Amino acid sequence: MEANGGDNEKMLVGTGAYKFVSNTTGVGVTLESNKDYWGGEPYFETVNYKLIPDNNTALTALLNGEIDLDQVTTALDVDYVKNADGMTVHSFQRSAAYFIAFNQAEAPLNNEHFRKAIAHAIDKESWCTLVWNDLATPVEKNTMLSAGEEGYCDAIPSYEYSIEKAKEELALSGLSPEEMSFTLTVSTIGYGPALGAAFKEAMSAIGVDVTLNSMEGGAVKTALFAGDIEACAWNLASIPYNAPLFYKLYYKPAGYVGRNNTIENIEAKIDEAGATYNDAARIAIYEDISTQVGETCMYVPIAYQMMNYGCSEHLQGMAWCPSILSDYICNWTWAD
Repeated sequence: MEANGGDNEKMLVGTGAYKFVSNTTGVGVTLESNKDYWGGEPYFETVNYKLIPDNNTALTALLNGEIDLDQVTTALDVDYVKNADGMTVHSFQRSAAYFIAFNQAEAPLNNEHFRKAIAHAIDKESWCTLVWNDLATPVEKNTMLSAGEEGYCDAIPSYEYSIEKAKEELALSGLSPEEMSFTLTVSTIGYGPALGAAFKEAMSAIGVDVTLNSMEGGAVKTALFAGDIEACAWNLASIPYNAPLFYKLYYKPAGYVGRNNTIENIEAKIDEAGATYNDAARIAIYEDISTQVGETCMYVPIAYQMMNYGCSEHLQGMAWCPSILSDYICNWTWAD
């Protein structure tokens, strides 16, 4: 504090296996081993993160041995790396879900039956192939939580793919066809375009007209924070799971997205859970909140993306933390 004053970003304090060395904007970050690491000094003395914006350039660098590990983002590239001499691919399911978020402050998405109609109209199994080229698994329950996270429970409902049920919910909504139109905001990169196209087609099948609004990824996130969207396709941030932060950002009425929801006393319940130290009591509150969120169809979670990492077959100890791969670098070694 004496050295940095109030500039918290300069206070790189931690207990990890690696220590910060340097950060060169647009180039990358260098780390060095922490010889005093409580888990024992890691195998690699230095770890260099290189920023390579273009996926094809990064893939070429991986296959040429210029880098040792790279995230492989398409099914075609995954197969290509798997078949390359001396290379392998490690695949892990993210805990972070892709989802459709609704701004419930505005019609028609303030209508619970209308949101449920949208949920029933999405064929998650097919989308995992159509959008993610089978590099994803469908979300079963109507929650962005994963099994094992606080609040995930059997009571959370699921919305099966059923055009018939979707049309029943549309009828219950009381909305006219003209009142059902809305805009879905998607990112211009990654899976955004394919996800937007699939959503528009699915809504067309139940007679709902959707306009696609494509924006740069950063602009989409800014719009989410500001609530300047009707509906949005996005993926849950891959941060280490933190229950109080998650429930505050995603479920509070003035939170990250899903504004002005109609669940009674939800904000008080979230605050109560965050201040409850007894595990069983806190989890019970979170389970109640998660069940109500699912029952009101506050969001429509769609799929958990598979994360695929190409590397030399000699890299050993690869494992996966649901939040961030680098948590386990301290366990990696080169094979003899």
